[in-house]
Amino acid sequence: MNIAEKMVPQRAEASISGYIFITLCLLPLLFLISCENNIDKVNLITATDKTPLQTEENATYTYTDSAKVRFVLKAPLINTFGGKNPYQECPKGMNVDFYDDSGHVTSHINSDYAIRHENSKIMEADGNVVVVNKKNEKLNTEQLFWDQSRHTIYTSKYVQIRTATEILYGDGLQSNEDFSHYILTNIRGTVQLNNPAQ
Repeated sequence: MNIAEKMVPQRAEASISGYIFITLCLLPLLFLISCENNIDKVNLITATDKTPLQTEENATYTYTDSAKVRFVLKAPLINTFGGKNPYQECPKGMNVDFYDDSGHVTSHINSDYAIRHENSKIMEADGNVVVVNKKNEKLNTEQLFWDQSRHTIYTSKYVQIRTATEILYGDGLQSNEDFSHYILTNIRGTVQLNNPAQ
């Protein structure tokens, strides 16, 4: 066997080794490229950034139960976000009207900002929060939580409630969602109105 014949197997062995090396290097890259669309889908589902999945202007949502309207939410802008904890945000404020079984408005909530967490069904209203019930009693506070599942509203912030005869001041409140039965958790004071008609 001459020198040339001895070199041929070595060249073939070197070529096979080089092929395996290149394949091992390119395999992860090919895997990433092939999974690009799947990764995009996963990122969409588990999005944690501040890019909304949907934006709606002048939005109106009507919630019904047993073929009856329970509340109507209106907002100039609603942004919907995905991920493990999806939520809707009303950065320009919102207002909600609650209805009784006869279709009459029982109470009203409005605020400068609101965020509703889909999993917990809890909405947080912030900034100039006002609640008015059918007796025309008015609640003012800076933060209010509305639990849709329990049909309650509550806050631990400073509150002011104006009725036909007095103004109540306190820290914290719990109430049913139509604001017809409420409890101040820490009353600061009460002012009797001299002219209840005003």
